[in-house]
Amino acid sequence: MEAIKGKYLTTVNRLTARNKAIIRRNAKSLAAGFAALSFVNPDDDFQFVDSIATVQRTAQPTSPFTKALDERLTPLRVTAIGTTAPDINQAKPDGTKLSLKSLRGKYVLVDFWASWCGPCRGENPNVVKAYNQYKDKGKGFTVFSVSLDDDKDRWTKAIAADGLAWPNHVSDLQKWNSAAAAAYGVQSIPASFLLDPNGKIIGKNLRGPALQEKLAEVLK
Repeated sequence: MEAIKGKYLTTVNRLTARNKAIIRRNAKSLAAGFAALSFVNPDDDFQFVDSIATVQRTAQPTSPFTKALDERLTPLRVTAIGTTAPDINQAKPDGTKLSLKSLRGKYVLVDFWASWCGPCRGENPNVVKAYNQYKDKGKGFTVFSVSLDDDKDRWTKAIAADGLAWPNHVSDLQKWNSAAAAAYGVQSIPASFLLDPNGKIIGKNLRGPALQEKLAEVLK
């Protein structure tokens, strides 16, 4: 299975690189705006898509694709690599409030998920493994889980079922109307943001071995 996944990711990365090269060569064209929206994920490659949007604002100022690019990128600018992560202050399952800022001093994975999200539940074992391996290393590592559930019982049962042992679980139980999701520009889950001890974003959507590799790099 891992071999198949590896081949798939290699193919996806090759196609993305090819698409980016074509878009870059034709950055002033109307088609470039459409292609940047359709074939490159700004969550994973914000700087590239933002650079195309900058060119498009001058070359195609009235294009609907230019407008759509700006609308898509505006919330992502708040969570670009190197920026300070917006604070989140929501209720834990017991009703008490927990602030993301209170975890400063450690590396923190802000993890958006939900009990009803199959891919999220599938990724949880990787997050649990990373937490257990790195929670006591260096400056420490923890997870700040933000649920997009709207049912408290399902949320808490999923926490227990998946063995999410860290104490930092919050939700406003508003599903896609979550204030935290809006602040981070989250439009699909799972979505995650790795913060350094000062609260700056140093990684986004690090899944599977990518998360462990990044933690091994920063928690030497």
